Amino acid sequence: MNFISIILNVCFVVLIVFWFIRFLSESGLGVLQPERHPNNKFLNFTLKKYEYKSETPDRKDFLKVFGLALAFRIGVYLVSALIGMLYTGDTPFNFESFLGIWNRWDSPHYIELAQNGYADHVEEGQHLFVVFFPLYPWVLRIFHAFTGFLIKDWALSGMILSTFLYCFGVCFLYGALSEDYGKDISLKTIVLMSAYPFGFFFGGIMTESIFLFNIALAFWLIKRHKWVAVGIVGILCSLSRVQGVIILGVAGVEFFEYYKPFKMVAEKKGKELVKLIFTKGIWIFLTPIGVLIYLYINKSVEGDWFAFRKFQSEHWFHNNVWFTKCIEELLGYFKRADISLENRIAMFAPALFFFFLAFILLFYGLRRHYQKYTAYLFVYTLINFSVTWLISGGRYMLLAIPMYIIGGEILDRHKKAYPWVIMLSALLMGMYLTGYIQWKQIM
Repeated sequence: MNFISIILNVCFVVLIVFWFIRFLSESGLGVLQPERHPNNKFLNFTLKKYEYKSETPDRKDFLKVFGLALAFRIGVYLVSALIGMLYTGDTPFNFESFLGIWNRWDSPHYIELAQNGYADHVEEGQHLFVVFFPLYPWVLRIFHAFTGFLIKDWALSGMILSTFLYCFGVCFLYGALSEDYGKDISLKTIVLMSAYPFGFFFGGIMTESIFLFNIALAFWLIKRHKWVAVGIVGILCSLSRVQGVIILGVAGVEFFEYYKPFKMVAEKKGKELVKLIFTKGIWIFLTPIGVLIYLYINKSVEGDWFAFRKFQSEHWFHNNVWFTKCIEELLGYFKRADISLENRIAMFAPALFFFFLAFILLFYGLRRHYQKYTAYLFVYTLINFSVTWLISGGRYMLLAIPMYIIGGEILDRHKKAYPWVIMLSALLMGMYLTGYIQWKQIM
C-alpha cells in the first residue's frame, strides 16, 4: 500500500465518522444533540447547521429552465456538426455524417438492444452486452414505436429521446434543489453540470440522460415524501445503471432525518414508529427490484444470474477492487511507456481529477450540506472507482450531481469566480467533444 492509498483510507474513515455523527444527530439520537454538550467543541464544530433559502419555482421558472436546457442541447449539436465538418474529412458532410458523430462507442449496441433484445444481440459468439442495463433500450424501443412513422432512423430517435430526458430531468432537479437551496444555487448547479467537460454525453445515445431524469425525479419526490412514488422511481433508477440503487440510501437518509426514529424511541412512541415504517418507509425498499430484474435478464439470456461479471472481467477487464487500488492503477498509467499521452489526457487524467475534486468537496460539504446529498456523492464516487481498467471515469462522474450542488453553493458566495469556472469547463467540453468526434478514446 503506497502513501496515497494510506491517506485515502484515512480520509475514508474520517468521512464515515463525521457523516454518521451528523446523521445520527439529525435522526434524533439524544446523546448527540448539541444542546446537551454546549461546551464540546468537537460536537459543536461537527454538528453546526447552515440554513439555505427555500424557494418554490412556478410554471414560468420551469418553462425558462426547460427552454434554456433545450437551447443548450441544440447548441451542442450545432457545434458538433461544425467540428465534424472541420475534422472528420467527410465530403460532403451531410445529415448521415452528423448522426454518425453521435452513434459510436456504446451507442450502436443500445440501439441494437432496443431493436432486437438481449438474446439476439450477439458479438464474438457471446451475449457481451448483457452488461448494459435495460431501461434505456426499453424506453428507446417504446419511443421509436410511437414516433417511427415520422422518425425512421433509430439514432435520431435516440438523440431526441436523450435530449428530452435531459431537459425534463433538469427541470425536476431545479425544482428539488430550489426548495433545498433556493433558485440561484439550483440554477448554478444545473449550469455547472451542463457545462461539465463530458456534459455532451447527455445528448448521446447512452444512459446519461435517462439516469439524470430518474435521479432528479427521485430527488423531487423524496423532498415531498411521496414514498410510494419514490419506491417506483427507485426501480427505474436501478434499471438504468448499477449506481441507481443508491437512491435507496438517499431516501433512507431523508426518512430518518425527517421522522427522527431515535427520538420517537426515546419518547416511547414505538407503535407509531412501527406503523410509520410499515406504511411509508417500506416502499423505499422497492428500489432493488430493478437490480433483480436485471439479474433475471442475465439468467434468462446466459443461464447465469451474474453473467455480466464474467463479461466485464474477460471483455472489458473490469474487476471489483477497493477504490484505493483503482486510484493506484490510474496513477500508474502515467508511468507506463505503453500508455500514450493522448490516452492519459482522454481517459485517465479526467478520472483522477474529478475523483480528488469529489473528495475535497465532500470534506467541505459534510458540515454545510444536506446528508442525503453528501451520502449520494460519497457512495456514487466509491462505486465508480471500485473497478480495474477504468476508462470512462470522467463520463461516469458526470452524474455525481452533489458535486455541482456543493460547487454551486461555493460559487454563489464567490460570484466573480463563477463565470471563469463555467468558461474553463465549457472550453474543456469543447476539447473533449472534438476528441470524441475524432474517435479519440473518450467514451
